[in-house]
Amino acid sequence: MQPAHQLNRQASQEGEPAQAEDVTERLRIQCEDDLRSTIARYSDLFPSDVFDGGLPRKLAGAIVAQAPGSTAALLAHEARASLWVFPVDWLIDTRARSREEVRGLRQRCLAVADGADPEPGDAVGAFLAELRDDLAAYPAFAERRPLWRRHLAAMLAAMVREWDWRFARAASDPREGPAAPPTFEDYQDNADNFGSTWVNVVHWIAHDEPGVAECLPGLVDASQRVQQTLRLFNDLATWQREQNTGDLNALRLVTPDVLERRIGELLTECAALIDALAGPCPDGADYLRRQLRYSDAFYSAGDDYWRRL
Repeated sequence: MQPAHQLNRQASQEGEPAQAEDVTERLRIQCEDDLRSTIARYSDLFPSDVFDGGLPRKLAGAIVAQAPGSTAALLAHEARASLWVFPVDWLIDTRARSREEVRGLRQRCLAVADGADPEPGDAVGAFLAELRDDLAAYPAFAERRPLWRRHLAAMLAAMVREWDWRFARAASDPREGPAAPPTFEDYQDNADNFGSTWVNVVHWIAHDEPGVAECLPGLVDASQRVQQTLRLFNDLATWQREQNTGDLNALRLVTPDVLERRIGELLTECAALIDALAGPCPDGADYLRRQLRYSDAFYSAGDDYWRRL
């Protein structure tokens, strides 16, 4: 028979993973509930034929997996910011019918980011104003607001650029047909439309952990490389759906072999950038490493955040 103290230690060690899983699951449920509540407040932005009931669950799973030791109150900011990206992408990518409409949406969002009140009836602007004002309660927001605004602008500009690639020439003169597709290099450089770096900046405003301030430029550089990787993960996972639509996808530009080789190169580059941050900013490095690992598994399983249209 084992001594009592060894049995107790063994029971404790065996119980720790289960307890951690329970805590993580409770956190995910809290995050999911908050996202569902947010969708209910802005229901016009989330029509059921575009966004199904699984989005809050999937998004909460991703957010919590990246920072399992956080709290629901802190994670709510990046979860809601990530949620906001979806209707903006949908409105620009699917609903916009003119260059003026696309650029008008972008300008309204940037005005709100700069402190303006949203225009009457502008649900996207109202949601963004809520995100802005909630973040303003954190001391780091004052210093990092220009970074937040810069990556918001970069994300919106990338979404507009993708709209131009798809529709601009046809919109200006239908006889000319669709605009020429971008090169694969151009497409990769436009990965800000994915939005993950902007959401990561939100995380680093609310989670002002040791080393973040000093390492923020390096964290953002690594996040940009991770964002490119996630963009290509997504393209592999959604190609089956998008090949019959007008959506841009890397597989319209290169063969699967080329795409997978580029993903492998990006993963190597990401690892080097994240490893370099592990010493001075272990929490920030772990966050990016978890984000990459979770997204790799999520998209490799063929999953997606959008309703199967």
